[in-house]
Amino acid sequence: MNTLQIPNEIFIPQIASYLRAGHDVTINVKGLSMRPFIDQHRHKVFLQPCHHYRVGDIVLAETDSGHYVLHRIISLSDQEVILQGDGNCRGTEHCTPAGLLGRCKLIIRKRDGKTRDPYTPLQCRLALVWRHLMPIRRYLLAIYNLIYYGHLHSSHIKYED
Repeated sequence: MNTLQIPNEIFIPQIASYLRAGHDVTINVKGLSMRPFIDQHRHKVFLQPCHHYRVGDIVLAETDSGHYVLHRIISLSDQEVILQGDGNCRGTEHCTPAGLLGRCKLIIRKRDGKTRDPYTPLQCRLALVWRHLMPIRRYLLAIYNLIYYGHLHSSHIKYED
């Protein structure tokens, strides 16, 4: 089957406009920043507009003019939202509450369409434990890559002489 790939600079603003208009959307994910909970090769996400966000929510957000991320909220106030991908070992992104476009309602496995609610008590506990494993997250991600893909991804481990 042929697939059409549209650059994120064109595609995501359209998704943002659908969410702002109150529509639900399902998108394939790109990138490694939400591993191990959401993987670009194995999952897509079902997003819904939301008016009340919480720490721990997986959201599509506009961090600065035209830059969008699907990351987890790690801090939330009336003026600022701090986001971090589960697969990120250090960096965070910032946006205003108005930059939050939609909340991930379901994670969908591409292979068979099976869905997973990322906010069950078990999933929330796993995400919280994962957050607290920050000092060793890069090594756990390397193990994840070895198990699922048979190789190390260079963004997770750097070898130094």
